[in-house]
Amino acid sequence: MIMMMMVVVMMMMMMMLMVVVVMMMMRRRKRKRRRRRRSRRRRRIMMIMTMMIYLYNASKYFVCIHHETYESNGPKQLAV
Repeated sequence: MIMMMMVVVMMMMMMMLMVVVVMMMMRRRKRKRRRRRRSRRRRRIMMIMTMMIYLYNASKYFVCIHHETYESNGPKQLAV
């Protein structure tokens, strides 16, 4: 249960980071409209891709830890 809570917290943090990044991008776009559209688009896509990969790896890692603890300790100690 504790590990699941950690996963939920991590997901929430990542979502908040994504929102902040999107907000920053929107603010920048309003200030400078005519400069380098392509590079900005590429940069934004790269950011999103890296965030997605990071999320995927983190979720995999936490799931593996959760599974190992569950098998080694048993459900009684995990529930505490």
